[in-house]
Amino acid sequence: MQWYDTAIILKLTRCSEYDAVLTVYSKNHGKINGLVKGAFSKRIRPCIELGNEVAVSYRARVDGQLGYFQVDLITSHAVAFLLQSGKLLAFNSVLSLLDTVTVMGQLYEGLYDDILDVFVVLDSEYWAYAYCKWEICLLTLMGYGLDLSKCVVTHSSEDLVFVSPKSGRAVSRGAGQIYKKKLLPLPAFLLGDTPPIDSISTQDYYNSLTLSVYFIKKFLYDCGKHGVPDVRLRLHDWFYNRI
Repeated sequence: MQWYDTAIILKLTRCSEYDAVLTVYSKNHGKINGLVKGAFSKRIRPCIELGNEVAVSYRARVDGQLGYFQVDLITSHAVAFLLQSGKLLAFNSVLSLLDTVTVMGQLYEGLYDDILDVFVVLDSEYWAYAYCKWEICLLTLMGYGLDLSKCVVTHSSEDLVFVSPKSGRAVSRGAGQIYKKKLLPLPAFLLGDTPPIDSISTQDYYNSLTLSVYFIKKFLYDCGKHGVPDVRLRLHDWFYNRI
């Protein structure tokens, strides 16, 4: 079995003094593990930094057996975020979430291009907005999209400020007022077109992450062996500490 593809490196696991297993999300084959021989050599090590987009040659004797990767660097993304703590946390959170919620060998339509798109926007003033929207989109790609289009009670699309933790559907201010302590906040920037960046507060971003992580825990980690990655929790704290 042999194929060629482009891929994004999600995780690197050392398995000997010289070799490592890479976990990548590839454009046409989904998430795949592969052994890289001589991974820590001066020639190969810079190619296999987390988040790098690489050209991958994969071969295995039989389907289902751990195969071998040969990789060539296309683009290194992490270097743009190394000196910016919030952006770096968001960047690593994308990789850790993908590593733990995607299924090995399963292809998710549009996910590869979405990853590259969010990497581009993370290197801009819109990074927090882009990351928060990406988590909502990730839930949709995994089959657990939230319905933020209208109130679950009144069916109105006006004044939506809450989300029901049971249904994942929006709730208007009037309908949710009596139950607001049990509802999740719905930041206005998650609705409609992109608002001016300076109109979105740190509290709004924190509320968005609170909303999305609730459903990420509920739907994507409830029955899995992984917990929400530590880097994602630290990103949440990063915003909390700046409110």
